[in-house]
Amino acid sequence: MALTHFRLPQALTTRQAAVVLLFVLAAAFGLRYRWALTHPVTSLRADALQYDRLARHLLRGQGYTSDGQTPFVRRVPVYPLFLAGVYKVFGYKVRAVLLVQAGLGALAAGLTYLIGRRIFGDWPGLLGALLYAIYVPANSIFALVLSEALYIPLLALVILMLTYALERRAVWRGALIGLLTGVGALCRPVAIGFPAFAMAGIVWVQRGSRRAFVAASILFVCFGFIIAAWMAYNYVRTGGEIVFQSAGGRAMMMGTSAENRVELKKNPEILDADPAPFSSAFGLILADPLGYLRYCLVKVGVLYGPADVPPPWMPLYIFQLVFGVVGMVAMLPRWRRALPLYLVLGYITLFHSLSHAIPRYAVPGAPYWFLFAAGGATLSLSWLLARLKRRAPQSPA
Repeated sequence: MALTHFRLPQALTTRQAAVVLLFVLAAAFGLRYRWALTHPVTSLRADALQYDRLARHLLRGQGYTSDGQTPFVRRVPVYPLFLAGVYKVFGYKVRAVLLVQAGLGALAAGLTYLIGRRIFGDWPGLLGALLYAIYVPANSIFALVLSEALYIPLLALVILMLTYALERRAVWRGALIGLLTGVGALCRPVAIGFPAFAMAGIVWVQRGSRRAFVAASILFVCFGFIIAAWMAYNYVRTGGEIVFQSAGGRAMMMGTSAENRVELKKNPEILDADPAPFSSAFGLILADPLGYLRYCLVKVGVLYGPADVPPPWMPLYIFQLVFGVVGMVAMLPRWRRALPLYLVLGYITLFHSLSHAIPRYAVPGAPYWFLFAAGGATLSLSWLLARLKRRAPQSPA
């Protein structure tokens, strides 16, 4: 008998759900801020240093620049603007940034519960949110000065809105998803293609509905407005250069083969000297397409592999992986209900397998893996209990 034939545990009342949500928020905030205190950032390097410089120049009124003079187009602006806002309120204190990001981590866990509640029910939603709250990679990312700390709750809000848009056909939710994905793409450029997935999901689930087509169109227009505004700003300040962000070709180059990745990490000046990295990357792919496809499969393993998982947390990683797959398979008969999770995990996997993959890039998808794992574990338990009940000897009347 299929797992989906068994009923999930009884739903919570609105008041009970509110108490559960507060508990998840408190637990996630406490764990993330404790991690930040016990693993302090002693210095800013690489990406974090660049974000910090951009934020400081913004506060000084020098515009979006890393040296106080030259317009900067390598990074998108949302996370530096966030840092500038924190610095404006609390001063130039990294600990203040980590405190605010612990709050963002708690928000992400709370949104995870709300998403899980809508798709699987209260108890799987609670289990998934709590597992995500205690997961070490999820804690550590919010204790670093990196754009994922802001992007993860933004993405969770998009997925929550998408669950409503797929069910209630509300056109205004398409507009909100478009605006949020636009902001998300200006926080992490990896989100640039997700609106296409969201639009396809809305149109496919509600195929034949004129309102679904309108909602998807409004989503595209709102997303395009945000991106076009940023590119117009770049056009004006660079004196005629039309650019979204200039670092994307670098990731594509590093994702062409394992040999190129090693060589470019040793000699990053090769990338700096290449005026057209996207063209160079596609040239390398066309030169050996089968080798590139094999390396894409390797990158999936890099993305979701256990390389960065501390040994004490390996059981939770295995639970997430095994029951996550169980949950994905078990929800296939009700795929419309779980479609937002399939879309976001499918997009993250596809994007990074085609470009560049490191374990950190999988962290934004962790909430949805844990929701599938919680749903798979709950459904498996229901199936097991039902089997045991059927096999139990019946007492005589």
